[in-house]
Amino acid sequence: IKGLQSEVAKHLNGKLGFICGLTESQVAHAKDARWPVKVDGVMKLVAGKNIETVEVQYSEQDEGVREAREYLSTDPIGIKFEVHFTSGNLGFAVLSDPILRPAVKKLIQTNYVRTTMGEGRQEIWETVLRIVEHPKGERFRALFAKMTQQTGVQAEEWNAAMRDSDILNMVQELQSIGMIGAGRLA
Repeated sequence: IKGLQSEVAKHLNGKLGFICGLTESQVAHAKDARWPVKVDGVMKLVAGKNIETVEVQYSEQDEGVREAREYLSTDPIGIKFEVHFTSGNLGFAVLSDPILRPAVKKLIQTNYVRTTMGEGRQEIWETVLRIVEHPKGERFRALFAKMTQQTGVQAEEWNAAMRDSDILNMVQELQSIGMIGAGRLA
């Protein structure tokens, strides 16, 4: 990233990021458009004129990153997941979606999450995956979905769920990684 002038953004000058969901030629041909760039694990919209593309040389340890990027651009599930990834829409509902779960697994296994978003985000994704792969994971996923809806969860249903130690542990795990706040979703 180069040429940013504002006080809020100029600290990004000189940083490397990943252009998400676009090719180098698309960026080069639209210098006035803003493009999604993942920098330090955070999605930013950066004007094409402030992006300088560089060729990345992958080491053997980065082979997983190359594999994951190819997956996100060629596999049908990977492409669908990339839409959420690019938009920054990576909450529990997306990460636990059974259709998108293969993409979540792939990005964890290839260390793509750790490499591009950091160790903390890798832990969050691993926690979500562990929860939804638990035998009661789908029951918890349905409860979580109700929690995010305007109607919410009825007190009787919530109390019954909290009497199940497995479900209670799942809630506590999500609280510990900041996906659920005290009494509401974070």
